[in-house]
Amino acid sequence: MNYVLALADARARPWLVDLDTVTPFYRSRDLRDLLEQAGVRLVAPRAPFEAADLPAVPAEVGAVLGSDREPVVVDLGGDAIGTRVLGAWHDQLSAAPHSALYVVNARRPFSGDAQSIIHAVRRLAAAARIGVTGLVSNTHLGDRTTRKIIQDGDRVIRQAAEQLGLPVAFVAARRDLADGLDVPGTVMAIDNHLHLASPWARWD
Repeated sequence: MNYVLALADARARPWLVDLDTVTPFYRSRDLRDLLEQAGVRLVAPRAPFEAADLPAVPAEVGAVLGSDREPVVVDLGGDAIGTRVLGAWHDQLSAAPHSALYVVNARRPFSGDAQSIIHAVRRLAAAARIGVTGLVSNTHLGDRTTRKIIQDGDRVIRQAAEQLGLPVAFVAARRDLADGLDVPGTVMAIDNHLHLASPWARWD
C-alpha cells in the first residue's frame, strides 16, 4: 500500500494488482476508494466476489502485466503456493524490466535467522519462476514494535542478503519509528491502512 501510494505521489499513475491468494482477509480492495482517489488503478476481485475470502484472480491481470507504459505493483502471498500464481505470466514478465522484492519480517516463524530467510527466498523464487532482485527489511510486531526490534531484524536480513548476493532495497518502518533508526540505506516511513475488526487481532 505505502509503496504504490508513493508511486502515485510521484504522478506515476501506477497499477496495483492484488494476487495475494494466501491471506485474502488483508484486502487491498477494501481500500479501493482511497487508492483510486490517490491515482492508483487497482486490479482486484469485484462483486460478487469482492467481499469473499476466496483465492480469486481477476481476469484483467494478463493485460495489465503486459503493459510497459506505467509501473505495475503486484502483491503476492508469502509462501510457495502464493507465489506460484505468478508463474502463469512468466513469459510476459521475463520480457520486461522488473524488480522482484521479497519482504522479510525477521520476527515471523521460519524467518528468524539468515539460513531460514535464504531457504524461503530460493523456494519462493522457484515457485514464482522469477528471480528475486532484492529484499525489503520489514521486521515488526505490530503495535509492540520498537526501534530495537527493527534494527535487530535488519541485521539478520542483511546477513541473508549478503549470502544471497542481493541488495536490501529499503527498510520499512512505521512512521513514528522511522526517524532515528540506526540502519544503513534507505528507510521508508509507512502508515497503517488496514485494520482487522477483532480487537485482539488488530493488524496494520
